[in-house]
Formats: sequence, structure tokens, C-alpha cells
Amino acid sequence: MKYLFILFLFLPPMAFSQGNIDELLAKLRSTPPGRDKLLSYLNISKYYQSGQADSATHYAIEGLKLAIHLNYKQSEAQMLYQMGAINEIHGNLQTAEQHLAEASIIFNRIKDKKGLSDTYRELGIVEGRKGNLKKATDYLMDAIKLCRVTDDQPGTVQCYITLGDILEQNGNWDKALTYYIEAQKLDRRMPLSDTYFTILNNIGNIYLKKGNLFTAIRYFKQGISQSDTSIYAHAHILFLTNSGDAYQKLGDQDNAIKYYKNALVNAIQFELPEAQVKALIKVASVIKETNVNKSLEHLQNALSIARQIPHKKLEAEVYMAMLEIHRQQKHYQNALFILEKQHKLLDSLFIINKTQEIASLQVKYELEKSKNYIEQLQLNSQKRIYERNIGIAVIIAILIILFILIAYFRKTKTINKKLQESNRIKDKLFSIIGHDLRAPIGSLSQMLEILETDDLSPEEQKQIVSDLKKQSEASFEVLSSLLKWGKIQLQGLKVDFTNFQPKNIIDKNILILFNQAKSKSITISNDITNELYVYADSDHFDFIIRNLISNAIKFSYLNGTIEIRSQISSRGDFVIFSVKDYGTGISEIQQQQFLRSNINVSFGTNGETGTGLGLLLSKEFVQSNGGRIWLESEEKKETTFYFSLKKGS
Repeated sequence: MKYLFILFLFLPPMAFSQGNIDELLAKLRSTPPGRDKLLSYLNISKYYQSGQADSATHYAIEGLKLAIHLNYKQSEAQMLYQMGAINEIHGNLQTAEQHLAEASIIFNRIKDKKGLSDTYRELGIVEGRKGNLKKATDYLMDAIKLCRVTDDQPGTVQCYITLGDILEQNGNWDKALTYYIEAQKLDRRMPLSDTYFTILNNIGNIYLKKGNLFTAIRYFKQGISQSDTSIYAHAHILFLTNSGDAYQKLGDQDNAIKYYKNALVNAIQFELPEAQVKALIKVASVIKETNVNKSLEHLQNALSIARQIPHKKLEAEVYMAMLEIHRQQKHYQNALFILEKQHKLLDSLFIINKTQEIASLQVKYELEKSKNYIEQLQLNSQKRIYERNIGIAVIIAILIILFILIAYFRKTKTINKKLQESNRIKDKLFSIIGHDLRAPIGSLSQMLEILETDDLSPEEQKQIVSDLKKQSEASFEVLSSLLKWGKIQLQGLKVDFTNFQPKNIIDKNILILFNQAKSKSITISNDITNELYVYADSDHFDFIIRNLISNAIKFSYLNGTIEIRSQISSRGDFVIFSVKDYGTGISEIQQQQFLRSNINVSFGTNGETGTGLGLLLSKEFVQSNGGRIWLESEEKKETTFYFSLKKGS
């Protein structure tokens, strides 16, 4: 709390000028994207940081987005530092540490020693408030080293003051005093400033805590004499109040009330209502033993001012002072009335704090969403570059594989003619090969022969290459499924039952098939929840769901929708999954074929080929896991594939 108190005392007067914020906002609106606009975002965020955390964070986030977009690393680090400072002021220490750590990485990367030293100092404050004295000291000593390298004397002074603050808060007053005196030695070489009065006040407070009251008074009086100008009104009132506290500890009530009243006069003169309230509370606390009515009168005035500001925390302090007087006088009915008022006020403060916490969480969510969006843009840019280079290599690799496959299957076909009747497995294997691979590979051969001629125009060559790519992809898919099916037939199907969440696997496959769906502007919805568990082979489920989603995309019309849902069976022991598309549908004949064996080759709405092998494998996988698979379809309208698996726990 001490850091926040000192911040409010010594913020420059311009920080609270409405005229200045209006000018800053107007400048922000009229400035084109660039360094000047980034500076406007930063200044507006600083204006709001002490009182309106949500507004301060909003402008810092907007500045961060612009800095990343313009690739201005220094501004990016400054915005992250600012967000860390905002969260530190308002007590969100974990978030503050995260932003400051990110800022330090960038400052270090661009070799900005001033920015890095400021960030280390702020991290020291955060660790100090968290009670991590060792880490706080390490950060601040690193900051001091950087300040010395850059000959930043004001920065060194601030680090010494912060070290003293942290040690003072942890009860190590002697060590804190050592750092304050070091800061004072350095500050004497510089012009008079708020920093000087901060050091003077901190030293006086240390002596006050140690019980050296006359030494403390000497420092406070030195501050009073040197701060007696309108520029340092806050500091002047603080020194007067602290002097009053010291005299009250000495039992010198006359001097105590004299200094408190001087603080009140200055607060009225310089129109500082918060200082007026605090001074009135102090005066009332001194005279309550001798003049109860006057003491209550001062507190009533303080309460009126606190309500006008408004400042609910100060109201609560006034109520507490009133409560003590009524208890002392044994006016229990009045004390009870004041206590009820205070409780209502504290309840409203609690609600305000919770509202601020919710706003802070919302701001954090918006920041993460913005950062993810920016990262996605960067990834998409890189992806386009990689795809251009990888695409050529993939096509060449596919052509080589296809040439090898053509030779291999020609040889296999000859052998299988001699062994046609040897066993059921080989029969079925070669039947699929002849049915599903012959046409696409034959087409590839014909297209390659056409490409060898010199009579084709560039447009015709481009079209043939495009067709070759489609045929190659289809043939490769067939081959993969065929080999997998053949392995199962020859070696038997092994099932590794485990409990798993199907949603994660479905989400992964939606992401894998994203580009395929995007090319046809198809939306895929996944209604499966994280709470659902299935007891089956997760690899088999992965293949089944990917095949069904891929088929749904192939046979959906442009701008279509695919719906993935689940429901628990009536007995509660199975989960029924469904994949529904609004596309070409499946005829009654093909539906019967599927129930008997598999569906024959057909074409998708964009000319994509299907082989039926994927569905055949899916069928075998579902059945081997103890489930069943079926479908419902209307031609040219919709198709829904269902399959069931055991419910997990």
C-alpha cells in the first residue's frame, strides 16, 4: 500500500487535468498510425492508470496491437511494461509479473538498457509486494547495475528508494535506512524534486518507527521548510501530518494539534479534499478526550467532504473514528447506528472490488484474444511462404511414388491372377485394387502421355497438372487405406481399450481438415463436451471420425454445414456419435451396399473421389470395438452416419 500512497502524493498536477486528457484523446483520433500515435496511447494509459484500470489497460492493449502490427519492438515492450505497472498498482501481481517478464525479454533483445532497468525495478516492486524479498533484491540490484552502466543517476536513486521501501515493509528498518541514505547522497547532486521529499519523508518515518522521535521530527521539519510552495503542496501537508504524529507519540498534544491544523489549513488552501479529510480525522483523534462534541463535529465535516469527492474508503475511515468516540462515551445506540452505516459502506466497497476484478479478468481475456489473433496473422503469412516451396516438393514426391506404385501393382496384378482362388483375403484385396485404383492410375498415365506432346497450350497444361494432382491425392489416399486394411486382414485387428475424451480428438481432426473445408466454405460444428468419456481404442476412433468428417466435406455443397453430435443410448452403456452433412446424399442402392460390404467409388461436389475403403475400415474398427455403424440419407439433401462405442468413466 505504501507504493500506491507515495504514487498518489507525487503524481504531477497535470495528470489530473481534464483538459489534458481531452487534448490527448483528440490527438489520438487525428494522428495516423506511427510512433506519435503509440505515444498518445501510452500517455492516455498513464493518465488513467491510478484510478481507472480498465481504461488504462484498454489503451495499452490498443497500443500493443499497433506496435506489433508496425513491428516497433521498443513500443511493444513499453506497452507491456505499462500493462505490468497498471496491474501492480491495482494488486494483480501475477498478471503484472507476466507482462513485465515479457517486456524484459524484448528490452534485452533490442539492447534497451534504460527500459530493461526500469522493468527490473518494477519487477522488484512486484516481488516485494508478494513477500519474495530475495527475488526483489536481485531484480533491484540488477537494475542498479544497468543504471550505472548508462550513468542514469535518477534511475539509481529510484532503485535505492524502492529497495528501502521493500526492506521497510519487511521490518528491516536499519537496512532500509542505509539505502535511503545512499539515495539521499546521490539525489543531493540533482535539482530539488519530488524524489528529494520522498527520501526525506522515508528517513523520518524510519526514525519514527524506531522510536527516535526527535530525529524524526527534525527530518519532517526540514521537509516542511523546503516544501512550502504550491508545487509541493502534497509533500508539505504530508510532512505536517507526520510531525503531528511524532508529537502525539511524545504526548505533546498541543504541538500535535498545531501541526494537524496547519495540515488542514494547507489542504483547504490548495483545494485538496482527501488531505482535508485525513487532517480532520487527525484533529478529531487528538481532541476527543477533552472536547467530544468538537471532535464529532470535525468528523462530520470530514464525512461530508468524503461523500462529495466521492471516496468510500475515506468514508469508512471517518466512520471508524466516530465509532471509537461513541464507544468511549458509552453511547452504544449511536455506536450501533454508525457500525451499521460502516458495514453497508464496506459491503458496497466489496461489490466495487469484485466488479473491478471481473473487469480486470475481461481485459485480460481481451488481451489474450488480441495476441492470439496477431500471432495467427503472423503464422498465416509464414504458412503461405512455406506452402509455395513445399507444394512443388510434394507433387514431385507423389509422382515418384505413383510411378513406383504403377510398377508394383502391375506386378502384383499378374501374381494375383494366378492366385485368385487361393483364399478369401487375397480375393477381396485384389478386388478392391482392381476396382478403386485402376481408374485413377490409368487416368494418370493417360494424362502424362498427353503432357509429353508439344501441342498443348499453357492453359491446357495447367489444367492437366491440376487434374494430375487431384488424381494423385485420391490414389495416395486409396493406397494408405488399402495397406492398413490389408495389414488388418493378414495380422488380425488389435484393440487397445482406454478411457479417453473424444472431444479433443474431434477438435484435432477438424483442425487437420480445416483447409479442405475452407475451400468449400463449409462450417463444422462440434457439440461434444469435455465431460464425455469413451472406452475404446483411441487410434481407431481417430481414424473413424477423420474419415467420416472428410467424406462429409467431399459430398457437401458449397457453404454447407457439418454437425457432429453425441447422445447416450437408452440403456446408458453406449455413446452414439453422429456426423451429418447437407450434400448429395446416398442412394438406397448404395445404402444397401454399405450394410453388406462397402460403398462403391463416387465423386464429391467438387470432383473429389471417394473409394469406400475408408468406410470399410471404419466399419471394421467400430465392430472390433464392440459397437455398430449405420446411416440415414436422402438423395440431394442430407446424410447422417451413426456409430456407437462403449461409454467410459
